[in-house]
Amino acid sequence: MCKIKKGTYMKTKQVTLVFLVIFLLLLIPSWLFAGAWTQEKGCIYQKLSYSYYFTDKNFGKGGGYDEAAKKKGIRFEFMSRDITWYGEIGAMDNLTFIWSVSQKNMAWAKKRRSDDKKLLSSTHSCLGDLDLAVKYSFSNGPTALSAQFLFKSELFYDNDETIMPGNNQSDYELRLLAGRSLWPWGYVNVEAGYRWRTQAPADEFRYLVEYGLDWKKFYTFVKLNGIMSAHNGDQPSSKQLTGTYKGNPSLGIEYDLGTLDFTVGRKLLYGFALEGYYRSDLYGENIADGYTLGLSLVHHWDWW
Repeated sequence: MCKIKKGTYMKTKQVTLVFLVIFLLLLIPSWLFAGAWTQEKGCIYQKLSYSYYFTDKNFGKGGGYDEAAKKKGIRFEFMSRDITWYGEIGAMDNLTFIWSVSQKNMAWAKKRRSDDKKLLSSTHSCLGDLDLAVKYSFSNGPTALSAQFLFKSELFYDNDETIMPGNNQSDYELRLLAGRSLWPWGYVNVEAGYRWRTQAPADEFRYLVEYGLDWKKFYTFVKLNGIMSAHNGDQPSSKQLTGTYKGNPSLGIEYDLGTLDFTVGRKLLYGFALEGYYRSDLYGENIADGYTLGLSLVHHWDWW
C-alpha cells in the first residue's frame, strides 16, 4: 500500500473500541506488504538495488558439494556486480504491472587443474533479462489471493556475449500467491508457480515462503525461494551451450536451487526507505553455490 494511516493512541479501556481499531487495521496491508497484495490505483513502488554475487563452488548432481570437480582440481571464481531497477504500478486497485531489469558487471577466472600456471579469465558488462509481469488480485484485504503472469525477455543481449547474463531465450511463468496479515505480528506470504522455458533448459516449478514484520521506522522479512527442475530439458549442441560454457556458473540446463533471503529496512522521509539484504544458496543440484550481498533504495508514492 502507498498510504499508511497513523495509529491512534488509545487511552480508553473500552474493549469494544479496541477490537474495532484492530479490525480496521487488519483490513490495511502494511507498508511492507508485497507478495499477494497489489498496489493501490496510481501507486508506484520502485526499488534501485546494488548487489554483489560471488561463487567458487557448485552443487553436485546429488546435491552437496561437487566432489567430481574437486577431485579433478578444477578451480573457478565468478562474481557479478548488478544494478537492478524493479518497479510496480497500480493500474487499478486489484491490477498491478511489474517490471525488472539489471545492468550486470561480471567476471570469472578458472584453472582447469590446480597445478595450472595459466589462469583463464574474462570480464563483461551488459544488460540482463527483462522481466515484465501483471498481477491480478482476487482478494486484497487481510487475506490476499492473486495470480501473476510473467514474461522474461532476452531483448537486451545476444548469444555472442563474452559472459552470458542469461540463457538467451524468452520464458513464461504463471504464479499463484496467497498472503495473510498477522497484525501486529507481521504477515506471511506463500507462492507457487510454473515457468515454461522456450528453448533447451528444462521448465521449472517455483515456490516461495515469506514472513515479514513491520514496526515503527524499521521492517524486516525473510524469504525462502525455491526452483525445482521439471526434468524435461534438451541437452543443447556445443554451439548453443550457455551457462558455465560461457563463464556464468549461476546458469544451468536442469537444476534445483533453494535460497534464503534476509532483508532489513529503515523507513526515511517522503516515501523513501533503505534496505540491506543477504542471500545464501542453501541447497541445490547442478548449479553454482554462492551468496549475494545488496543495498537498495526504495520509494513509493501516489501518482494520482
